[in-house]
Order: sequence, then C-alpha cells, then structure tokens
Amino acid sequence: MTQLQTPRLCIGLPVYNGEPYLAQAIESLLAQTFGDFRLIISDNASTDRTGEICRSYAERDARVDYHRSPANRGAAWNFNRVVALADAEYFAWAAHDDLHAPRFAERCIDALDRQPGAILSYPTAQVIDEHGTIVAAHREPADVCGSAPSARFREMVWNWGLCHMLFGVIRFDALRTAQPFGPYPASDAVLLAELALRGEFCAVDEPLFLWREHAQRATRACNSDAELAAWYAPANAGRMHFRHLTLFANYLRTIARVALPLDERLRCWGIMVRWFVLQFPTIQDEVRGNIAGPVRRALRRRAAPSQPSDSTRRAA
Repeated sequence: MTQLQTPRLCIGLPVYNGEPYLAQAIESLLAQTFGDFRLIISDNASTDRTGEICRSYAERDARVDYHRSPANRGAAWNFNRVVALADAEYFAWAAHDDLHAPRFAERCIDALDRQPGAILSYPTAQVIDEHGTIVAAHREPADVCGSAPSARFREMVWNWGLCHMLFGVIRFDALRTAQPFGPYPASDAVLLAELALRGEFCAVDEPLFLWREHAQRATRACNSDAELAAWYAPANAGRMHFRHLTLFANYLRTIARVALPLDERLRCWGIMVRWFVLQFPTIQDEVRGNIAGPVRRALRRRAAPSQPSDSTRRAA
C-alpha cells in the first residue's frame, strides 16, 4: 500500500523465493516497538508462494508496501531497488530469512538520535538455525566507532566479518550519497567501507538481530565465486570472474568517491597497497584459473581428431 505520510524509518526487504522463512521475518518486523516505519518488499519474480505471502500482509497492514519485478534481475538490483523506493530519515535492510527482536529499530534509532555524528547503528547478533534455535552469539570484529576516516576504512577492509552492520539502521541521506550495491560478490563490504569513510558507526550492545544460518543461504548454496557473481547479477553468468581484483578496483573507486583531507586519502591508499601485496598470491591464482580453463579447452579442441561430416560418411 502507498503511504501518504513520510515515516522516520523505511525497512527494505528484497526477496526471491523466500517462502520457508518470509512470514516469520515479516512478523518480527511488524512487531517492532518503534511503529513509525514503512516496510518495502521487493519481490524479484519469485516462483514460490512469496508473492501470496507478501500480498496477504500488505492487505492487512498499511505499513507494508509490496512490489514485484516481472523478471529476476539479481540480488544487487533488488537491494538497490528497495532503497530507490524509500523516503525517510532512516533506512534499514532486512533479509527474508533473518529475524529482529522487538526493540531492534527503537534501540538503533535511539543511538543515532543521541549521536548526531554517527551515520549507522547496529546491534550485536545471535545466530539461529533453520528451526529458529539460537546456536551462537556473534559480534562483528570491526571497530568503526573512531573519528579518523582512514582508521574506520582500515577496519572495514580487514575485519568486515559477516557484514551484519549493513543490516543496522542507516541515515538515509548518507546512504543515498553512497554508491549502490555492486553486481559482484562482497559489494556489501565495499558499501560498508564507503559508509565508514563518510561517518562513524555506533554499536548497540544488545543481541537484537537474529541471523539465520541455513543451507539455502546464497553464500552456502553457491559452489563458487562465479555462481555467487551470477546470483548478484544474472548477466555475470558465463563470464570470467576476478573476485579480488574486482574488490581492489572498487575499494580504490570508493576512496576516490569520498571527499577526504589529503593525509587521510594517502593513508587509505596505503591501506590498499598493503592489501594488494598480501592478496597478490590469491590474485595470481584467480588470473591463472580464469585464463587456464579456456586455454585448456581450446587446446583440447584443436588436438581432437576431426570427425567426418554426415555427407562424407554417406559418401564412404
């Protein structure tokens, strides 16, 4: 349903074939103690009961705004779409398989209200299994609460963990200024690195986010970086994929995008020089793997004995 009044918070839920856990995820969001929000659901042409589930909630609750794409355009497009549909002071992404404690939005927004210089707040997390049973506690390793942009950037480059921070609450003006999700694996880490350059994060020391670990999660269901790249953007299917080179190029692009004092920019470049040196063996392996496969196939085709055509066989 279309909202006539701009809420303080928009929650964007991109989904594709989320039937097993979607209703639980929506219920946990609608049960938030902070009520001034709009839930934007973008359905990436699901083929299961996702559409039926979403429409039923949209009919019952005016805060739910459901949109469906006629074709699956990939996870990156869908994450960006919910941002494009939003208009609020704050924004939060939500996954179709995760859960949120009732005070998640309230406590994260309160933290940002009390710290005007911070642009993102996030709670600690608990890991749940496919049945919703808590199996572990998780705290993101990066410390992004410092005042120096280069220090925050370094933390995100080296310690991004599970990227749970991206599912916190973000000032919408800062998010609109940042780059969108890229059509490549780990683009969430790059987006977090840019947000870290733009402002401080604040941690809410309460386990208000329940991250579900299960076999159908994309990072487990995809058997290779190439498959994961195609999940991010279908156009990547069949293409060579250089994960670490792509990350390196986009980290450099991120540094160039943000207005920084020269000394801070130089520090960020230094961080990436060290990153490249340490990742160079992996980059070499990726380049060899991407080039060697097609070369081997081409050599095998050239070495294979030619087969007579149908007309030659008939003539013989």
